Amino acid sequence: MQWKNWSGSVSATPQHIARPKTETELAALVAQARKVRVVGAGHSFMPLCETDGTLLSLSELEGGISFNADKSRVWAPAGWSLAKLTSVLWEEGTSLINQGDVNPQALAGAIGTGTHGTGASLGSLSTAARGFRLMMPDGAIVTCSESERPDLFQAARLSLGLVGVATQIEIDVLPAYHLEEKVETYPLEDVEARWDELAAKNRHVEFLCFRTASTSSSKR
Repeated sequence: MQWKNWSGSVSATPQHIARPKTETELAALVAQARKVRVVGAGHSFMPLCETDGTLLSLSELEGGISFNADKSRVWAPAGWSLAKLTSVLWEEGTSLINQGDVNPQALAGAIGTGTHGTGASLGSLSTAARGFRLMMPDGAIVTCSESERPDLFQAARLSLGLVGVATQIEIDVLPAYHLEEKVETYPLEDVEARWDELAAKNRHVEFLCFRTASTSSSKR
């Protein structure tokens, strides 16, 4: 039984791959396993999910979203992809505060690995985390936040999967909004000269550099 990350740069042969549907089923798997790693979309280049033990996917774990009173925060299943989460949030009139260019990653994976999006005034998705529901090695459940087990909370915000299996995560959200994308082409020297201006005037800004092969001709 082999597993590979999205690019194929990391592979593993887990003893067992499981997709639990309930927390009870998940607790039994965690408590019985010799080694446990949790995988989302396998979007990291690093061997975070490489294991010869038990590899867990939480994509099918039961659960839904639950907002606070003013809809500024939401508890969401940690195994949901950002694509699924943003779709459900949109139906409720809300959006994430920020995210990266692509959206197949699991919420827990995006937060636990510090997945970022560009923007001078925007933090990574980890900065939106406000609480975690974590399963410990014995299958017990604990919750943490800025006021409850604050040290565990801060570690969980960028944990690389080392502080327990996240089953639910509370995150900040905003009222639903659209973004307008503008794509332009400039010489690299112009981008370098205007970078501070571009970063200050736009919510998000990034550039890709495409170098062209130089050509030369000779006369005979």
